[in-house]
Amino acid sequence: MDSFFKVSNLTETTATALLDIREAVTVSFDFVYTFFPFDHQTIRLDLRLPTVRMNGCQALVDKRAGGDAFSGDCPVLFKIRRNNNVFVIKQLVPTIIIAEAPLISLWLDPTIPPVVAGRASIHIFAMVLVVLRASADLGLGVLSSLIWTDEFSLVQFFVIFSGLMETIFVHCLLRFNHKILALSVDGVFRKLLPFVLFPCLVVGWILKGLQETTAFLAVIVGGLSAFTVYSIFLTLRKTWNIEKNRQTMVKALKALKTDDVQKTLTKDQMDKVMRMTFDTFDLDKSKKLEKAEVRLILDAMYPNLNRQQVTEAMKAVKADEIPYEDFAIVVEDWQQIQDQAVRDAPPKRTLLELLGFRKKVKQTFKDARQGGDRVFIDSAGRERIFHGTNAVVKGPPWHPDPYTFSADISMAKEDFEWMQRLGLNVVRLGVLWSGVEPTRGHYNETYLDQLDTIVTLAAAHGVYTLLDWHQDGISEHFCGEGAPSWAIRRAEQPQLRYPFPFAPAFNDSSLFYVEEKMGGAPTLPTRSACLTSHGPGWGETTRETAQAYQAIYSNWQGVADAFAMAQAKLASRFVRRPEVLGIELLNEPFAGALIGR
Repeated sequence: MDSFFKVSNLTETTATALLDIREAVTVSFDFVYTFFPFDHQTIRLDLRLPTVRMNGCQALVDKRAGGDAFSGDCPVLFKIRRNNNVFVIKQLVPTIIIAEAPLISLWLDPTIPPVVAGRASIHIFAMVLVVLRASADLGLGVLSSLIWTDEFSLVQFFVIFSGLMETIFVHCLLRFNHKILALSVDGVFRKLLPFVLFPCLVVGWILKGLQETTAFLAVIVGGLSAFTVYSIFLTLRKTWNIEKNRQTMVKALKALKTDDVQKTLTKDQMDKVMRMTFDTFDLDKSKKLEKAEVRLILDAMYPNLNRQQVTEAMKAVKADEIPYEDFAIVVEDWQQIQDQAVRDAPPKRTLLELLGFRKKVKQTFKDARQGGDRVFIDSAGRERIFHGTNAVVKGPPWHPDPYTFSADISMAKEDFEWMQRLGLNVVRLGVLWSGVEPTRGHYNETYLDQLDTIVTLAAAHGVYTLLDWHQDGISEHFCGEGAPSWAIRRAEQPQLRYPFPFAPAFNDSSLFYVEEKMGGAPTLPTRSACLTSHGPGWGETTRETAQAYQAIYSNWQGVADAFAMAQAKLASRFVRRPEVLGIELLNEPFAGALIGR
């Protein structure tokens, strides 16, 4: 208060009075410690001396309106900010270190029981230290509510407790053989707890102590949200990656046991796959596989082993943990058990066999294989299975273009290169009677040459050819393709009518196509006319189409003989061509005059 009373140019009488006043002044004030040690305190001091003019008061406070001097009343506000450097050094920093230490201990290996006990002990000891430091007397007297230091201690306690729960949870997962999930959770939380969650909480509560409410909420809410989302995402991703890598390596390890792979891979290459499989399942990087991990590999490699065979296979694992050298021996033993299991397995019985037809079924397949019926047998006696595609051009010139690549009607070099990339080894090539014999008795050698070019080009790319004598709806007269016009028996009236039960399905007419619609156009309908005609697909189900099929089957005017001679011409062109699998005599043959009788 000296600066208030020591005012220049005062009389002796006034100075004596001031001295007396100074000796009589006392201050009593209750502080609010909610944000201790970041609290700001305000002290209000009212000086009242009736009938005395206090000319020095304006040196401390703002002047009041209406006068330059104060008479009898001088209110003074003192704002005090605590020097918290000592508290930060002696209290705050040690508390943060105490809380961070157990979180760092999460990096200890959770698969070793003594280490797990050490992790848990460090957490419990840290929680006790936080409680004891929170109970220390700060010299503030008896308080009726929590202050900032109490809240900060609770935050430290919560984070340490979270680390303890994570340790217990991971240990339980390991005990119940969920090692992948356990190590995924531990690998994520050992990073996020000490380096994401805890720093966010510390910074957030310091901002709260500084009374920065908006920043406090942003840090806490953002940090907790990021921690929750990121921890779930990383755990699922880590678990998925581990499972994916394991499945990949098991497939590679299983493939090593096949004869073909063993012949193509060197010993070093096989050892490399074995080593990679071992390392993939050795999640804790201990250079040893536990029995549970070995069992996972066994179940993935040989899922069809029964309980007795699994027990026998696990007997090959002599210890609770095996190094890589023993693992390679165990896998070899497993292969022998699997081979024996295949030899001892009872033959599978089909439904026909269960119904008493077993001998007949076996004899049928035996006869088929001996005679080569229904299967393709190569020179080594092996059954060949083909995968391929169709190539049929249903309009003139009746064959794909073998020279220029297009997305629609080509079978050129580029097409067969794509087939090679896709693993296809056969093409079903459409052959149209209209292309082979457009005029009766005269064969189109140019058309056959084009087919020969395609067959040769296919063979050069390792693709076989099946010649498909193709038809749909037997003729262009019926909006289809296949036989030439001279081989078609026409109805007396050029109308394609549906027989029962098809006719009632169409409300306005029982006609599929009427040539009079074309207004005097040529006999063959146009594509546009066919597309605008109603009815299911081509006119195969009309009376006229059925009669045309029947005429060929019945050798009307020698048409069946011409049919056979045209196919003989095709066969003579491609006889003794090993790249040609055969000739399909007729695509989707229709029933003939059965319809409409």
